[in-house]
This record gives sequence, C-alpha cells and structure tokens, in this order.
Amino acid sequence: MPLAALSMKLHLSSISEGLTFTVTGVENTKTSSISSSHSAPNRYEAAMKRQGWYDIDPAHSRTIAKISHHSTNTFSTDEIINTFVRFRIHGHADGRDVDKSGYFQLTSTEWGRLERPDFAALLVQIEGSDAYVIHRKTPSFVEPDPFYVAVEVQDGKIAVAVSTEDELSTTVLSHVIGGILEIHKKAITWVVGAL
Repeated sequence: MPLAALSMKLHLSSISEGLTFTVTGVENTKTSSISSSHSAPNRYEAAMKRQGWYDIDPAHSRTIAKISHHSTNTFSTDEIINTFVRFRIHGHADGRDVDKSGYFQLTSTEWGRLERPDFAALLVQIEGSDAYVIHRKTPSFVEPDPFYVAVEVQDGKIAVAVSTEDELSTTVLSHVIGGILEIHKKAITWVVGAL
C-alpha cells in the first residue's frame, strides 16, 4: 500500500490544424520502494490495449496521460523513478507532410520520509532536437496542476512547447518558432526541430 503518491497529468492544449498527436507507448520504471503507473481516459486505454497506440482527440479528451508515482518506504530515500510517454506527431500542416517522434520523461526530485517530492519535472524531446525540462513545485495534499502541451508547425519547423499554464496559443508558439519569445512570468519550455 502506497504511503505517499504523486500524480501528474499531461494535457494537449493545442495542435496545428491537420496534425494528429499519437501516444505510441508508455514505459513505467520502479525501484525497491517506488513504482509508477499510468492511465488515460477509457477510450484511449481501450485503444492502447487493442492496438498499442492511441490518438488524442481533443473533442473527446485533452488528457495525454495521467502518471502516478507511489512510495512504500517510511524512510527518506534518494531513489528517483521515471515514466516515459512516447509520441508521434503526424499529418499535413503549413503545406508540408509532418512525421516526427519524441518523448516526455516525467520524474521528480527525491522522495522524503512519508512525503512526496518537492518538485516534479517534465523533460520533452523531439527527433532531431535537444531535450529540455520544465519543473513545478508539488503542493502538499493535492494533485499538482497539469503540464500543458502545444504543437505548432510554421516555416519548415515544428515546435512542441510545455507549460504549467493552459495558455499556449498559436501566437505564443509562432514567437517560439521565430525565436522572439522572451521568458517572463510563465514557466514554459520548448523544443524546435526542422521538418
């Protein structure tokens, strides 16, 4: 029975018209005292069991996955586990065919005695780009707000942005692609790759 748990949700905030966001796999890791699991809306879970992947349909649910990490240790531990959510972005946008793979890696800082980690982290990487990470503080006794994901294609580039706020508009992503976005109040990270 878990003594402490941390759940993190990933939501698709926006995606360029003509593109599909497909979850191609979820890998959970475990240690001697910490384990992880994942879930998705029932419709997506059924598709994953049937065919090994599922498309995110924003009209049905924007939830990419809900990741839960559970500790059974009553003592402080320096163990850290990861959950990998692998994805594919494909379709036709901005006059181009798009087919890019990538992954999210959800992790946290060390677990304390009967306590959740202080911070959750989400690393994002797409094929042909460096990986970047965004952190968020984990509040006590409540589930942290989701990480929000947005995808935009423009000028032969693809941007995948992640934020702790659900305000990833196409304007923001256009500025990311153009390299003119300055980080100010929002916690945001992104990867940009060539098509």
